[in-house]
Amino acid sequence: MGLGIDNVVAYKVVTAPDGIAKVVHKCDEETSDLFWALRGGGGGNFGVVVSQISKLHPVKPLVRANVMWMGAAVVKSTTDALPEGITISGDLVPDNLAKGSIGTRQSNLAWTKPSADSSKTSMEQLDSWWDAMLTVLNPVTMDPNIDGYYGIGCSWAGGYMCADLYFLGSMEEFESTVLAPLREVLDITAMQDATLTENGLGAAGAGPNFIYIAQEYNDGYYSYASQDCSSPQEGSPEAFVCNDLGYPSANGWNTDVQVGQGDYEVRLSWMIGEDIFGNGTADNPGNTATIDQAKALFSEPLMLGVTGHVLGGAVNTIATEDSTSTSPVMRSSALEGLFPLSWIKAIGMQESIDVLTKYLPAPKSGPIFNHDARNLDLLDPLGKPEDLSWQDLYWGSNLGRLREIKAKYDPTNVFQCRDCLTVGDNGGADNGDSGAHHLAMDFLISMFAAVFLFVLNW
Repeated sequence: MGLGIDNVVAYKVVTAPDGIAKVVHKCDEETSDLFWALRGGGGGNFGVVVSQISKLHPVKPLVRANVMWMGAAVVKSTTDALPEGITISGDLVPDNLAKGSIGTRQSNLAWTKPSADSSKTSMEQLDSWWDAMLTVLNPVTMDPNIDGYYGIGCSWAGGYMCADLYFLGSMEEFESTVLAPLREVLDITAMQDATLTENGLGAAGAGPNFIYIAQEYNDGYYSYASQDCSSPQEGSPEAFVCNDLGYPSANGWNTDVQVGQGDYEVRLSWMIGEDIFGNGTADNPGNTATIDQAKALFSEPLMLGVTGHVLGGAVNTIATEDSTSTSPVMRSSALEGLFPLSWIKAIGMQESIDVLTKYLPAPKSGPIFNHDARNLDLLDPLGKPEDLSWQDLYWGSNLGRLREIKAKYDPTNVFQCRDCLTVGDNGGADNGDSGAHHLAMDFLISMFAAVFLFVLNW
């Protein structure tokens, strides 16, 4: 289905300086430029978006799945004390392994601890996971119905998850498309007596170093996501969201409402290009150089703590190069790497910058602005070799056109924020003179009052 912005067909937005709400869409010659800018340029840069219209898609079954690394330090801290050859199963398997993030416990999961003389080193085990990333779960060539997150060093979701997957389709399709080839790459055996619930069929598999769990949801995404609305505690915020507001899920009700949740400067978003993943055939001798290059990158200490949101697939094919204003780099990338600042500091700021400059240099790679935390101690040196500001990194070749649209619809620079684009070439070092700022604030107060009244009557 592509990105969210690929599926928006119209916005209702209040712009400065007139404070008038207008509906903008591709077919309106007067506002098609604003529609283009809102789809990827940051809605808050140009006005107050009060509603949007998006495409609908047929409801299909959903499979949620986790691939987990039994060699992760957080897992081994528990299993190291177990005798070799012992099998843990049933209630002895903790929920973080048998249920993970898929919403339904797979009670048939069983894992046998391998003997010391048959064990691979941690890096040898991760090398098998990288083979999976370069073949069956290669973002460039895999089934476009797969979405999710990867931990390059299997460090996602608590430090032991390699992949957190969403598959748009049935368990039967997921089995043939993903699980069967994944078992071969990761030396996993499928468990018998699969879990069967009212939502659909489950699946589990285990090998010496990796396990997987999966659950089908026949009625689609919200039969998975709405589980928190099945029996919320009376009087709780979840009950208000589910029962009073009628939302299908209360997930995220407490997100971004507390001080300190803005994540300013605490991480770096940096895209990993399609070229790193080659042609998706890790066993192809003709592709050895690409595989070696990918694994050289993945094995860097910096990358072992990185998690990535899967791009590729429909994200790269559903839109033409200029149909949205997001950075064009996004349409030729395979993963978005999220680099925690704490991890970068542990590796070393300059050492981390050197790795990214070597393997993933700008402008071929860059950040996704709505996930990045705009840490200029990282963005400035990453852009410096090509004389790129943080705004160049965020929007690439679309920046010039976006600035023209910003000047047209927000001539007094009402809409300002730490990572909003600016009309000038100063890269946002300042956001205009104090006179313009006071004028903007006066307008903003009156406009938000108008928007509030407008929404009440909408």
